[in-house]
Amino acid sequence: MATKKTTPKIQRKQNEPIEVLRERSLEYLSNPDTDDMTRVGLAEHLGYTETKGLYLRFTPAELDALYAESLELRRRRYSRHLAKVDKGLLKSAGEGNPTSAKLCFQRYEGWTEKSTQDINVTGASLRALVDMLSPELGKQVDAEIRALKAD
Repeated sequence: MATKKTTPKIQRKQNEPIEVLRERSLEYLSNPDTDDMTRVGLAEHLGYTETKGLYLRFTPAELDALYAESLELRRRRYSRHLAKVDKGLLKSAGEGNPTSAKLCFQRYEGWTEKSTQDINVTGASLRALVDMLSPELGKQVDAEIRALKAD
């Protein structure tokens, strides 16, 4: 009886074309439903029992590039889901939900509850601002300053 010759798993994976492994990796990592995006998870998906098998086929730089590309693909894939969320948010805000309205303004207008501004005020700029707002107020401020100096 002839016995079937088996090839060790790691050797079989080394015989698999790198392009096929790359495509399988991109498919796995760019799927928004994939929870385990670690290199251990990727190695298991590709059939390796350890990450060592992954590093036999890909250099760390190649893996970094693969992850960057898959992240971009992943963002494109779930952008459709985000559009549905945005549509629901806009609908809810339009119906008068204040929390949704607040989120809409934050997301689309860059609004924050706490906005800070640096104001550099000197005497001259303050005086110019007062004169611009109300010349009569400027005269009143001058009179009060003269009265304070007289005391």
